[in-house]
Amino acid sequence: MSDDGRAFSQVMAEYRRTPDGQAWERQQAEFVRVLREAAAPAPQPSIEPPAEPPAMRAPAMRM
Repeated sequence: MSDDGRAFSQVMAEYRRTPDGQAWERQQAEFVRVLREAAAPAPQPSIEPPAEPPAMRAPAMRM
């Protein structure tokens, strides 16, 4: 890792120990969770047709 990379990692490690840094970490975790949820495949519809509901009409009257 370059000196710049090490310096950045050290600064970020110190920042993450502050209340603002902890809030930033929570915000990043929530952002990642939302992205993963959005990228998750949508539930596939059932291949089976739905069961027919029972007839809801009165029986025909006989004459």
